[in-house]
Amino acid sequence: MSTTTNTAAVISSPALRALNAELVQLIRAGVPIEMGLQQLGNASSNRLSQLANRIGVRLSAGESLDAAVSAEETAEARLYATIIRLGMQSGRLPEMLESMAELGDQMAVLRQEFRRSSIYPTIVLVLSYAMICAMSIWFIPRWLLTLESFNIDGGWMEVVLRAMHDHAAIWMPTIPVFGLIVLYLMGSTPIVRAGLLANEQGAWPSLQVVSGGLAWLLGVPDAVRWVQWLYVTSLLTKEGLPFEDCLIQSEYLLGSGRMRADAREARLALASGVGLGAALIRIRDLPPFVADAIEIGVRTNTLPLSLELSTGVMLRRVHRKVEILAGIVPLVLTAVVGGGCALAYAMMVFGPLTVFWSGLSLPI
Repeated sequence: MSTTTNTAAVISSPALRALNAELVQLIRAGVPIEMGLQQLGNASSNRLSQLANRIGVRLSAGESLDAAVSAEETAEARLYATIIRLGMQSGRLPEMLESMAELGDQMAVLRQEFRRSSIYPTIVLVLSYAMICAMSIWFIPRWLLTLESFNIDGGWMEVVLRAMHDHAAIWMPTIPVFGLIVLYLMGSTPIVRAGLLANEQGAWPSLQVVSGGLAWLLGVPDAVRWVQWLYVTSLLTKEGLPFEDCLIQSEYLLGSGRMRADAREARLALASGVGLGAALIRIRDLPPFVADAIEIGVRTNTLPLSLELSTGVMLRRVHRKVEILAGIVPLVLTAVVGGGCALAYAMMVFGPLTVFWSGLSLPI
């Protein structure tokens, strides 16, 4: 049992949502959680079943539900355990778990919208690059041969075309590999942390890499993080948890970069006696209207409601950003990339022809 208890396994978002749904059904049906989770754990060998089996074993050993979940030793598990503990203390555990299920459903909808929006920009870029490669392999050599046959000096255009053709074996594979790495680093990683892609080991977000980078430029990952943070913080404050403690419990939702460091600094400032407004200023990426809503909520003792309203506003902003990604960005890509390819083809076709015609007019 000790091996199972001490195993630290990351609870992925799909597994957590599924476990959450199972717990709600078990509690609503009056089935003992320990027995229900063990039956679920024996049903199959997927990630949810393994997680349910580990928690069921801990419950059989006499641990409480929140302690059994917290033993997964991840930030996500500790936050989920805090929600369970607060729900058990208030007698509203089913409602708390259903609220978490609602957040999971909202993230699932955003994930589907993001995946749909990622297809068209990727297709445009891939086809455009394929056209450029085909031009370098088949089109350019024929025009270079034409210039050489008529002994015509193509000038700078000939130099560029010849360089493209001669070094095609180098730049053709290098550009897409480098581009994928850059887009993956700047887009996919924050998108995964924001919950828009399935956070599974070994999964390569092939069609979503391009939109991951574009979404990063539009600020989608940060907006999604704030949605999750506001939603969970609203849930925690509704159960009476102080705002300072909420910053501790929900800190991991802000990722691992500057946002999380700023939240930690704001929490330390509050602990040292700094006012709430001055502490929130330290979170540089916090939307101003959210900071104002938190201050007003604390002053008027309506912090949960203020956070809930702010969550709705941020969620609508995320949907608008995803709509931009799905609608406007593909049109811009089509115009820029497609227009650039058309211009390149025109230069390849009419440039050598112009030089050829000029050469025919020269005196012999």
